[in-house]
Amino acid sequence: MHFTEISETEEQSPPVARCQSWLNRGRLVGLLYLAIIIAAELITNFVDAEGGITLYTFILVGLILHFSVAKDNSLRRLLLALCLVPLVRVVGFSLPLGELHQIYWYPIIYTPLLVATFVVMHHLNIRPAEIGLTIKRQQIRSQLLLATSGVAIGIVEYVILKPHPLISELNPTSVILPALILIISTGFVEELVFRGLLQKVSSGLLANLGGIVYVSVLFAILHVGYVQGVLDRTVWDVPFVFVIALFFSWIVKRTGSLVGVTLSHGLTNIGLFLVIPFLLN
Repeated sequence: MHFTEISETEEQSPPVARCQSWLNRGRLVGLLYLAIIIAAELITNFVDAEGGITLYTFILVGLILHFSVAKDNSLRRLLLALCLVPLVRVVGFSLPLGELHQIYWYPIIYTPLLVATFVVMHHLNIRPAEIGLTIKRQQIRSQLLLATSGVAIGIVEYVILKPHPLISELNPTSVILPALILIISTGFVEELVFRGLLQKVSSGLLANLGGIVYVSVLFAILHVGYVQGVLDRTVWDVPFVFVIALFFSWIVKRTGSLVGVTLSHGLTNIGLFLVIPFLLN
């Protein structure tokens, strides 16, 4: 009888072997930064805001320094794009916004984020069409249909969060400008950053499914601030946002366009913060 030596790899079950081959050094680093960002967001909202923002500042510096020395190109691209996350938190916390109406916080905070996003795109040689800033003529109807999903999403999220409206009364004069602000900031800019830039670079490091899940987790955890430290609402809202983020990411992957998810996201927040509070109360 002939016996052959069984290697350690052969003894492992196929799922374990596949997991080990997937978790290379670059991917582990990407997951580590995700874990640190999650910790910073939780600290900011539930423990100590200043301590959380201090941690975000260290994350931003760490990402920049790590980007400058990293050898893996896919990892470097992710590190540079991830800088946008702590950047928006640090900018939002450092600006003197207390005297302004909350609706005007969005353009003040999101304008630097938008500029930084295009700077990152330019540095990484990413063309607008590569991250969904395009739409084919035959897609227009389906993208507009997708946009209407924002109405249902807004209703569900209102039931979870029950936020105070960002306007004092519901009429066309008071709604138009805030609605435009929400469409451009939370709709366009957030989708450009997450389903556009971050989804592309994270998929380059983590593969398509891994990139989609990575961005969706990141997007969901950054919504704990919407409930202003109320833990019981966070428990319901973050998983809901995660599911919606997966849906949006899948749509962008299938269609190659951000138009539908941008409009849906914008309509979600218009309903959540401007319209539904008046209709349901």
